[in-house]
Amino acid sequence: MNDFSEEKINFLKNANAKLRLNDDLSVEKNRRLIFVYTPPKVGSTSLISSFRISANKRSTILHIHNEKMLQILCGITNVTINEIILYNRRLGKEVYVIDVYRTPIEWKMSMFFERICDYHFNNHAEKVNGYDIQKIILRFNNIFKYLCAEDYFKEVYNIQEVIPDSFPFDKKYLVVEKEGIKFIKLRLNDSNEWENQLREIMGMDVKIIKDYETENKDIAALYRRMKDEYRIPSNRLREIEENPFFQYYNNEEERQLYLEKWRSKQGPEVEGYTAAEYELYKKVSDENKWIPAIQQHHYIDEGCECSLCEERRRQVVGRLERGEISNPRKIMHEQMVDIAKKIETMRRMEKIKRVGEIIKKNNETIQRMKAGRKVTKIIKGKMSDIM
Repeated sequence: MNDFSEEKINFLKNANAKLRLNDDLSVEKNRRLIFVYTPPKVGSTSLISSFRISANKRSTILHIHNEKMLQILCGITNVTINEIILYNRRLGKEVYVIDVYRTPIEWKMSMFFERICDYHFNNHAEKVNGYDIQKIILRFNNIFKYLCAEDYFKEVYNIQEVIPDSFPFDKKYLVVEKEGIKFIKLRLNDSNEWENQLREIMGMDVKIIKDYETENKDIAALYRRMKDEYRIPSNRLREIEENPFFQYYNNEEERQLYLEKWRSKQGPEVEGYTAAEYELYKKVSDENKWIPAIQQHHYIDEGCECSLCEERRRQVVGRLERGEISNPRKIMHEQMVDIAKKIETMRRMEKIKRVGEIIKKNNETIQRMKAGRKVTKIIKGKMSDIM
């Protein structure tokens, strides 16, 4: 395939097999491939669950953060995510790649709290929840500038030459194309408009749901307190103001409003760790961590295509469209099978109960009939005595 060697193509075929990417283009689901390829904690899990609930039969959806994720979850090596994306496009598939921009301080804080227990403090949530908030803030400030510093759209996708000089703020999303692949940049602050935006971009009706939010986890109360009490060091706020990604993805009014909000919550300068100190911090934290950095089973919809999960998905979409729910329960195959078994057991018990009631009624009827015959016999005996 053009610049792919035969050896590389074999690696890519193997990667597709491990990712369960079917190359039979006669099936609609296989013809459209959606990569939600973003850093963590930008709303990507909500996107994935939304796509799976709304479009699982019409699209193949993949959630990827980096090559390490591919290696740990799927055992895929020797190929990059960009190569997998390009390879599938060259197979003739309609390919979309989606990234999401999140405002910097909120993103850093969410990322920090994602690993606050197992990585940053190496302790259980019930213990970390009891820590002095100033201890939490000090640790956060020490590593602040190293958290969430990348932009996949501009730095990872290798599409710099097709990215426009300015973001289209009238649309609030950006779409560029390279080698037939559509690359999409959304903004988390505009998530209430994602349904309309995805309809315009992809021609798909996707009901957006919220999934895997820090506000719903064991450290939620501590997270809320951090957001209330945190004062950003003045030198870090200046760095954000000068950040090229902050300037690109926010117009002048948005930048000023954001900076004014945080200037009202500004604190003294904090130097934090040097680059060498941060590398040592990561090394020690990696050695101490006791929960895998990459976790499975955290989506509302795991993407199973069995009839039980598809039926549950259909019910969820209907309830979302009617506005009856906003955050549906998880759609996981094991749970759906367990629920189906429980329902079947309840049906059997109900059937047995109904059969028992019928037998009981029949027995009562028989007893009444017997009693009636006995009474009749007694009456006939007395009548004969009288006669």
